[in-house]
This record gives sequence, C-alpha cells and structure tokens, in this order.
Amino acid sequence: MTNGVLYDFKRSLLRPSLIVLVILFVAAGVGIAYLEISTMGVSQPSYYVIYGYAGPAQANGTQELLGYLFNQQGSGLGGATLYLQGGKVTTNSSGYFHWKSSSTEPLAVGAPVTFSFRGTNHTASTGFMAIVGINLASHSAILMVGAKPGLSIYFRQLKRFPSVTGNGPSEYAKMTDLGVATSPIFHHAIGLNASLPYASYAEVNSTSGLVFASGATQILQLLVPTGYASVLFSSATLFAEFFPIMAFYLVYAMFVSPRSTGALEFILARPVTKRGLFTARYLGGALTLLVSASIVAAALGLTVASLLGVQPSYWDLGLIFIGLSVELLAFFSLSFLIGTWVRGTGSYLGISIAAFIFFFMGIFDLIVLLEDLPNLYYLDPRGLYDMIASFGTSSNTSILFPYSSPLTVSVAAILWIVLPLLGAMISYDRQRTA
Repeated sequence: MTNGVLYDFKRSLLRPSLIVLVILFVAAGVGIAYLEISTMGVSQPSYYVIYGYAGPAQANGTQELLGYLFNQQGSGLGGATLYLQGGKVTTNSSGYFHWKSSSTEPLAVGAPVTFSFRGTNHTASTGFMAIVGINLASHSAILMVGAKPGLSIYFRQLKRFPSVTGNGPSEYAKMTDLGVATSPIFHHAIGLNASLPYASYAEVNSTSGLVFASGATQILQLLVPTGYASVLFSSATLFAEFFPIMAFYLVYAMFVSPRSTGALEFILARPVTKRGLFTARYLGGALTLLVSASIVAAALGLTVASLLGVQPSYWDLGLIFIGLSVELLAFFSLSFLIGTWVRGTGSYLGISIAAFIFFFMGIFDLIVLLEDLPNLYYLDPRGLYDMIASFGTSSNTSILFPYSSPLTVSVAAILWIVLPLLGAMISYDRQRTA
C-alpha cells in the first residue's frame, strides 16, 4: 500500500505539465507582488508644503521664509497659488516661493493649506518634514526638511513614534548624519526600512552640539498592518483560482484515462484490491497537490518578504498553505467522484470543467448575491481560502456576509473533501469492473 502511494506520488509530482505550471504560477505571483509593492507608495496623490529660514529675523520681527510645494513623488508644483495667513503667494516654475512672516512658525505642523493649481483647488499638509518618492520595491525614498542653512541634518526610522527627550546629543545619538543643509529646503535620498513605520529628524548645531529643531512623522505606506498579508494573498490569487484545474487533470491522468483504456484492470490482475488501488491513486495525487501548495506558499512568502524588506510571517504562510491545500483537495475529491460516475474521458472532462467554472470562476458567488443567500457564502470548495484571504487583506467581505463563521466554513471545507471522497469510494466499490 505504502509503495503504491509513493509510486503514484512520484509519477504525478514529476509530470512535466505540473512542474511547468508551478513555475509559471510562482513567477506570475512574484510579478504581481512586485507591481503591487511598487505602486503602494503612489496609490493616492497628496501634496506637501515645507518651509525653512531664508534669512535672519528682521528688526521689526519679520522672518523671511522659503517654502516648497510638492507632490508625493517630491516634484515641485510650479505656478500654484497658495492661500496663507495674511495673503497669497505664487510658486515659481520649480515649486518654490518666498514668504515674509511675523512668526517663525507661521503654520501649525500638519495644518492643511489650500492652494490652486491649474484651475483646481487642493489642500496640502504643512510642516518641517516629509518623506516622499517612496518605492517599497527598491527600499528608497526622499527626505524633505525645512531647515536652517548651516545646520547638520540627522535622520532615523523607528518602530514607535518617538518622544522628545531634550535638545542635547542624546536626542540624535542614534541618528544618521545626512550632511549640512546648504539651503532652507534640504532634500536627501534615503534607504527605507519597510518594517519601521515612523521617522524623526533633528537639526543640529555642530558647534554647540545642541538641537535647533526636531520633528517626527508617520510613513503612512508602512503603517498598514496587513501590508505583508495583503500582498501575499494578492500574489497567490492566480494560483488559487486556476491551479485547481490541475486537480481534475491528475484524476484524469491517474484514474479516468487508465480506467477507460483498461489499464486499471491490468493492474488489478496483480495482488492489488480495488480499494487499495483507489486509495493509492487518491493519496498519491493529494500529496502532489499539497507539495505544490507548499512550494507556492513558501516561494511567494519569502519573495514578498524580501521585496518589502521585512521578516516573513510564518503565520500568514501557514494560513495561505492551509487555504490553498483545502481548496485543491476539495476539488480533487469532487473530481474523483465525477470520475467514478462516468467512464468516458470526454464526459469526465466536460463535467469537471463545468464544475470548475461554477465554483472557481464566480458563478456560485454570483448566485449567492443575486438570490440574497449570504449564509451560503464561503461554503463552496474555495470558501476557506476566500475567508482567510479576506481576513488577511482586511477586506470588508466578512462585513457584507456576516453569517458565515470561521468554524462553519472550516466544517464545510472538511465536508467538501470527505463526502465526495466517500461517495467516490462507495461508487467505485459497487461497480463490477475496474
């Protein structure tokens, strides 16, 4: 029995068609992950205004400031009109503007500023610091700081929002020195650690060693707690939706086709029972599908972690492996049931393809929606994977369909594997021929 299972497992696992499909799905998943990570930092446009000190304070208390209006990629917006305290100013072709103010901090940090650009009104966030041009795939960004020329700029990323400790060296002891600000608008290319969603800076007087100004900000693109899981499940979607085709192909190659040509009767001429042959073929194919799911989950999980610059979440990898394995085994069992009902290869392929389209191409979900039967959602062969993916990506699907609990879906998933398998075994045992 064990030898038969291992033999069928090796034959099915080493099929060139399966190997090629696994490689293609992994490559496609990696491509999807890279594209999603590359666009995470530019998915929603936003605008910023930072300003620094363009000259010393005048006798009348006014301060000349140099401001810069720019977008999320760090590009200046030329010809825009900003409505500031006491009037309005227009940016030059590069996005810079001069402004005289009676206050050294004329705008509250983070306060919105209205501006007009190309006939449309927008709002920009203000402050002394911004991190833009974020590219998570290349782990890079641009730090923009409104500074005082001649001061050294220090920078660091942190896991938690930093607290102000003082204006001495301890404030910037663990920061990286990016150099001296030569203009009121300091910008510097930085490497980005995707696991540290907060950042701080300090302007340091190199002579006295004291901090002239400091600040901190959130890197919003890194604050999504499910970012890793979201990219992981997105990259595995292609495999989840289309690889079950391989399940009914394995049943065709291992059971239906040999049965239709009489090859199984030749095997049964040896000291092998029908139940033993059926069990060996099922377990051999099931192991092949489990190995395929583990390869895809591991490859995508490690690749996504590498692209994001974070540690892989083995919890998420385990969940995605369970979800993929369950849906593959469910359709594998269903295909075996179909294979015992019909003897012709054409009939088997037609019914199996129809079942695949019904459950995996969204027809079942569409019927649930149209008939207003939310309690049936997630109860199809791919239901457990869909529920795991919805939780992993913070989808609102669980809110739209609140009647399907994880326990209910798990029980349904087990039944989708066990019941068709039992039905197939009983049907095959009762048939007189192989």
